Amino acid sequence: MDKLTYDHLSERSSPGGGEAPQGDDGPPGGEAPQGGDHPDGKSLLLGWGALEQAAQCLRSVAHPVRLRILELLVDGEYSVGELAELCEVDQPTASGHLGQLRSRGILQQDRRGRHVYYRVATPAMEGIVSCMRKNFGPSSTGEGCRG
Repeated sequence: MDKLTYDHLSERSSPGGGEAPQGDDGPPGGEAPQGGDHPDGKSLLLGWGALEQAAQCLRSVAHPVRLRILELLVDGEYSVGELAELCEVDQPTASGHLGQLRSRGILQQDRRGRHVYYRVATPAMEGIVSCMRKNFGPSSTGEGCRG
């Protein structure tokens, strides 16, 4: 079966309506599309397993304090105390958010003496922060997600 491209969206049922995907392998009646480029230059849709991983990652960062932490850490390392101060939260709150991000593999930590320093563990977070800045920052058109 031919790989599914973004141009085929109107021809297929979505998982939220009509036919539901079967298991982790993708929609019924076809192989799970994979990421990458189609020979005709069109982008391929992600497989359902990849979409679930993306949703879990996005849920992990979907909090204003965690987004601020990522925004800071894509530009360098910070200690828990520094992050707490810059995020305008107390240190236990900052530690909780850092723990959530670390447990998902989004952040790494280094202990140096009495201080623990955090940094971004995956380059994908730079893309998320860049998208956030572009769509919601001072130079944006103000037309990011409405909600």
